[in-house]
Amino acid sequence: MKGWVEGQPDGSFAPDRSISRAEAMTLVNRVLGRLPETADDLLDGMITWPDNPPDAWYYLAVQEATNSHDYGRKADTVHETWTGLQPVEDWTRYEQ
Repeated sequence: MKGWVEGQPDGSFAPDRSISRAEAMTLVNRVLGRLPETADDLLDGMITWPDNPPDAWYYLAVQEATNSHDYGRKADTVHETWTGLQPVEDWTRYEQ
């Protein structure tokens, strides 16, 4: 493994338990290498959710998955810093 999957805070795993949306977003972001390090790496004006508080463990993963953006890699090459937000897609135009 490449660190894509982590266990519970106590180090245990629960493979038979359903995965949450936040856990799925975290996994996909890790696989794609989309990892802001702190909230300072995000931009003002991004889409936010009332049930995604900045102090939640999943905050960065949800923000990363929610917002289309440009980014640059930090010197450590693992983490990213957002450099610009892309326009929000009007998905209703694809509805039939």
